[in-house]
This record gives sequence, C-alpha cells and structure tokens, in this order.
Amino acid sequence: ASRSRSSTDRCRSDRKNGNASVEVTIASPFPADEARDDSIKTHFFEQAKFPTARFTVTKLPQLEELPPEGETADYELAGTLEMHGAKVPLVVPARVTHENGARLRVRNRKPIVLNAKDFGMEAQLKVLKAVCGHESLSGAVPVEIDVLFAPTADVG
Repeated sequence: ASRSRSSTDRCRSDRKNGNASVEVTIASPFPADEARDDSIKTHFFEQAKFPTARFTVTKLPQLEELPPEGETADYELAGTLEMHGAKVPLVVPARVTHENGARLRVRNRKPIVLNAKDFGMEAQLKVLKAVCGHESLSGAVPVEIDVLFAPTADVG
C-alpha cells in the first residue's frame, strides 16, 4: 500500500460560526515515480483544472468540549469535501489531541475511503486505467488525515 503526501496550503477555523476548513494541493500517491505521478495528476485528478481539495467541518466541538492539554478525545466531524468540482458530505471519525498550548492535532481513527464515483470521476478513472495499462486500478482510495491546528506564530 502506498501513501499520498500533501501539504496543507490553508487551514482556517471560525469559532464564532463553528466551522473550520482544511485545503490541500492535490498530490499523487506515488511521489517516487515521476511518470506515474504525472499520469495520476494529469489524467485522474486533472490537477490543472482542479488543483485543490477542501474539507469544511460544519460543526466544531465547543472549546469546553475539547480535551485538556496532554489528553485525547474522539469526535465525529461532519462536513463537506469539495474535490474535482463535486461537493460530497463526509463524516470523519476523528481523534483530537491537545498537544500543548493552543496546538491541536487531528487524525482520523480509521482510514476514510473515497470513491471516484462519488466525485463523478469514473471517466477519469477509465482514462487512467488505459494510460497506465492497469484495468485492476480501483476507484476506491483509503485516506489518512493528520492535521495540526496551531496559532500562526506557533507553527514551524
């Protein structure tokens, strides 16, 4: 199994309205294989047209519901994943760790399986299978999340 790596370009929270969003640049699951990477970004993700994906959580836990410093708690984070021009409702079984100060690390408790069909990407999957010569490519991809929320001055 391979893992995709992507940097978080933007991570915002709006405590007043109870939502947060994480936006990432689309990356390939095979960063060590340049030809495969280019095929996936070009033919499947159509990265030139859809360069990012964004998950917006629509109901954040209240501050008093978050774990105390040094502790962890589990939540169900409901929201919308926007990718490839589609908006798909998504619930992430998350584990939140209050690392120190205002730093919160959010990870999913189990992989989230995203399916090309849910994003209207069946045609792109068909093209990718033809380009790569692998009819066995699956349209279902497990995704793991690991995001650190920290004040801007605290990151780095």
